[in-house]
Amino acid sequence: MNKAILSLLIGGVLAPPALAFQKPTDFSVKTDDNYEIHGEILIPKKAKDAKSPLAIFVHDAKGRRSQFSDAQMKFFKSGYAAVIFDLRGHNQSSKFEGREIDLSKDDPWKLMRRDLSAVIGYCKEQKDVDTDRIVLIGAGFGATLALKFATIDETVKGVVCLSCPLSAPYSKDDSSKFVEKLSVKSIPMLLYTGKTDDDKKAAKDIKFYADKANASGKFEVKNLPIDAKSGELLAQKPSLADEFVAWFKKNAFDPTKDPAKEPAKEPPKK
Repeated sequence: MNKAILSLLIGGVLAPPALAFQKPTDFSVKTDDNYEIHGEILIPKKAKDAKSPLAIFVHDAKGRRSQFSDAQMKFFKSGYAAVIFDLRGHNQSSKFEGREIDLSKDDPWKLMRRDLSAVIGYCKEQKDVDTDRIVLIGAGFGATLALKFATIDETVKGVVCLSCPLSAPYSKDDSSKFVEKLSVKSIPMLLYTGKTDDDKKAAKDIKFYADKANASGKFEVKNLPIDAKSGELLAQKPSLADEFVAWFKKNAFDPTKDPAKEPAKEPPKK
């Protein structure tokens, strides 16, 4: 084969290459109540003026952002700007003004929504990130937080949950009511559960609400034969991250396409 043609094929003119490994950029951002949240972001290098949709991973209670490092890289290589971060009271975000944070004295849902809002605010300052197209991937506590946040933020276009609890300590919230609200809005949702009885009960209850509310067919519950909870599901089955990417592409949007450069759809004929 002609060397010039071979070079084009390898270089990506005729066949775009996969994104190479890139080290995440560390960042910190202050919440509106002055807590410092730490995280990491990966942003694909695209053509001029092209923006990447945003994938944000939210860890479980007593978890840490590093549980999602491999999944973050897979989303990045698929065309997403991908963020992992530590919720307040966890890992690098565990202290406030030099003191350990005691979450048992406050409503963690109310506080940690501020953490997620601050992270999105930071991403809005990145010129190559499209914060009008956000997907959330949450585990355990983080799954419920992702669902609840999606009900109040119109920029969230899809949610994946790992071992989503139906209820949680320190809160009167019920995940099923968030699913019901998002179903009415036709927001795509995918719920993964492990083998534990609590997971199966939560999946059954949430599916009941979704079946009542959702006519769009964009809600799925998958039970996995894995005896693990929340972020551990990814550790035991790393290929789940590829499933997330494919599912979002099918049900939410294609991360490789920039809606600003897509031809406008013609209005339906009367």
